[in-house]
Amino acid sequence: MGRDKERPFDPVVPCSRGEVLALQFARYIVGMAIVAVGAVAGARAQQLPTPIPTPVSVAEPEIIPAPALPAIIDPPAIPEEAVRPGKTPPTPPPPRAADKKQEVKAIEVKAQRVSTTDERRESAAGKVIVGRDEIEKYGSTDLVDVLRRLPGVTVINGAVSLRGMGAGFTQILIDGERVAPGFSIDQLSPEQVERIEILRAPTAETGARAIAGTINIILRKPRRNKQDDFKAGLRVEGGRFGGDVSLSRNDALSETGTYNLTLTGRQNRTSPQSQSRVIIDDIPSGTVRLNRTSEGTSIDESWNTTLNSQVQWKWGNSEQLVIQPFFSRFHYESNGEDRLTQAIGANPPYAERRGRFSIYASNARIAGTLSKQHTDNTKVELRFGSGRVQRHLAFDANQFDTLG
Repeated sequence: MGRDKERPFDPVVPCSRGEVLALQFARYIVGMAIVAVGAVAGARAQQLPTPIPTPVSVAEPEIIPAPALPAIIDPPAIPEEAVRPGKTPPTPPPPRAADKKQEVKAIEVKAQRVSTTDERRESAAGKVIVGRDEIEKYGSTDLVDVLRRLPGVTVINGAVSLRGMGAGFTQILIDGERVAPGFSIDQLSPEQVERIEILRAPTAETGARAIAGTINIILRKPRRNKQDDFKAGLRVEGGRFGGDVSLSRNDALSETGTYNLTLTGRQNRTSPQSQSRVIIDDIPSGTVRLNRTSEGTSIDESWNTTLNSQVQWKWGNSEQLVIQPFFSRFHYESNGEDRLTQAIGANPPYAERRGRFSIYASNARIAGTLSKQHTDNTKVELRFGSGRVQRHLAFDANQFDTLG
């Protein structure tokens, strides 16, 4: 039986009520089938990367237009690469290094002045460092007074020694150089000193002459900032007045040069008095053979002038020239009178004695250092210096008997 040729639906052709209901029921069944197929396809698309089989197409039957039904939600689009059987979705590329956030650690830099305590902690066990803070702590106007307070240092009549040995066993250095004969520490003012280094044993640097130890006095170095200091002091000793004056200047000569200059002057005047008595007894006879009394007075005066300076030039970070001139002048004079009274005994040596003792010393020197840093481990230094020392002693005494 042959199939009739399809022809377009003609709404004018009359249909019975039963036929209309049958067509609406068939359209409803087809719509429900399409919704079910779409739901199954959406569920399988969410289970990737498992391949989803291609949905079977259903031929759309010939339907009669009817009132619109609610819109059917289309399933999400499935990429073509994902629906191919046996095909795994491509893995996304790793992020580039530039896209990663770089963490920068904080760097903290602190700078502080090295104290004398830190210098002592870092130095050797046999080395003692006395810095500016301790030099200025008690306001001493004499460098010998500063040394007298240190443990292991002995000062007798202005002579400084270490470990209880004589002054001849202690080496005195200024900026690492040996001092000229006749130099005394009391010729320096505390204002001229940057620090004092005390080594209690001989070392390769100081030599074997320092049996008891070495006292190295480091003079103040120039700074670029301008600074002027002036100090004056007055003291009374033994009913006599004395004083000291100190003037210090620090400034820059040029962009590469700096200098410092320190001038100090000190004057002392004292009037010591002495009294002694000598008695000689004859024990077997119980008689006194000699009874002598001596009374002495004197006027002692001293003048001390010291000038030291340091001039420094720096060229870059490798070359440096340092020149250090130094001058010191010291004068001491003592005028004494001694009266002798002899109650028992004959022929006294004198009745009155007058004496005068004076000492004059001067020390002038100039030293320089030219250094150049070639590499981190290579440094060349050229040192030069010259000096002159003068010393003059004078002593005279006159004795008078009871007749004058």
